[in-house]
Amino acid sequence: MALNSSFLLPSQDALLQRLQHVVLYGQQLTVLTGDDGCGKTSILTALVEELTEVSSAFVTCPMHCDSAEIRRKILVQLLSEPAFDDEIPMPETLLKLASSLPAASHIVLDDAHYLPLEIWAECIVLSQLSLNGRRITVTLSTTSQYLDSVIAQLPENDDVPILPMVVEPLGNEEREGLYYILLSRSEQVPFTPRDIVTEQLAKQNGLPAEVVSLFELALNGEPEPTPQKAWLKPAIALLAAVLVGVLGYLLISDSEPQPVSSKTMTVSEARAHAVNLQYARNLLLPYFEYRVELSNRANIVATASIDPAKVDPLPAEPDAELNKATGDASQIKATTQDADIASNPASKVETFAVNSATSSEPATKITAPTSEPQSLPQPAQQLESSTGVDTSQTQLKAYTLQLASVKQRKSLQQILARFADDPQVRVAKDKQRWVVLYGDFVSNTEALQQGQKLVSQYGISQPWLRAWKDIGHYDLQKALPSREIP
Repeated sequence: MALNSSFLLPSQDALLQRLQHVVLYGQQLTVLTGDDGCGKTSILTALVEELTEVSSAFVTCPMHCDSAEIRRKILVQLLSEPAFDDEIPMPETLLKLASSLPAASHIVLDDAHYLPLEIWAECIVLSQLSLNGRRITVTLSTTSQYLDSVIAQLPENDDVPILPMVVEPLGNEEREGLYYILLSRSEQVPFTPRDIVTEQLAKQNGLPAEVVSLFELALNGEPEPTPQKAWLKPAIALLAAVLVGVLGYLLISDSEPQPVSSKTMTVSEARAHAVNLQYARNLLLPYFEYRVELSNRANIVATASIDPAKVDPLPAEPDAELNKATGDASQIKATTQDADIASNPASKVETFAVNSATSSEPATKITAPTSEPQSLPQPAQQLESSTGVDTSQTQLKAYTLQLASVKQRKSLQQILARFADDPQVRVAKDKQRWVVLYGDFVSNTEALQQGQKLVSQYGISQPWLRAWKDIGHYDLQKALPSREIP
């Protein structure tokens, strides 16, 4: 239902008379407060209509408005020739254009809780401004909570000229009178008993908007619920069934054992596997020799009651050499002899038997593996380089010790000077690095014992046991490098 003309109840009309008196004779910022739906907009609209002798500017403040927008809407209604800058505060603009203002001006801002605080400050100044006999009054409407927050931000010592006027709730008689006024204007007679209407109105808070809502409910009844789409439920059920089917299929397919495809090794892969296996056996052989020898000596001491100090000392445990050697496994090169190893790798290492510590018989000595380096190809063929090494006179054996690897020739000379021109010291070239080698040994045990002597004699760290076949790509030098800078 739409009402063609507005009307005010007795309590609202009394408040309107007070507002008219303040506008005509007061010098304060008037703020009309009340809850949403209490009739603030209706009262302000009636106030503008009653003040016919005053030029009014009525603005309903939108949400998220800025200061320039509000200034523009106010000044356009007050000034006959709107030539102004909306970025300048309103008091400054009106002082400059005072001659264009009417004798009395009234500014009304509804829903002022959407205003920036900058506009609130300008309205306070305008309510106290004197423009050569011209009066400007300002009336705002907002909620009581927002007005309290604005006043709390003002200085405490200043007496701010703000006059709050509260819209009081309607009494039971006014609520019932408003209900039946609306009923008479609707020209309809809803079947609602009077006692039920009176009971429902008594439960309300006294807001005119609540009375209007009750009247519309009595006139039109409960709003019909929006019908749901008929195809929505079947579509959801079908989608759920499809999802369940897909999940079930995935679970069943995951539970079925997947056939394991057997991979056939190629010839190159078989050879590489055999080479790696043989290299691992040769690499770990010194360690197991050491452990077996240690166990045998423990058995001898236990069974014969021999003083352990009188037993010949064992060579150092080759764990450090093994750890170093494992880092150089990527430099192994397959040769023609690797193919022979791949054909029968298991025949190169014999099986060892270790006597228990509880046995009364001394442990038998380990038989050296048949793959002793004497049967390996002569490394001199691989060490031949552009330096012109005579491989016919350089018959290398199986193992050597690596003492150091440096890049600078100065560092190399310092290392060579430390060994006082030991004839067993050799120098090889590996790309951009100088490699210092020591000795040429038939077995790894002999090499490890010599390494212990070097540690005790020169105070160096444990040398790195290297096999000549593993460093075949090094360039063995004919003579030690001179001290001259290349």
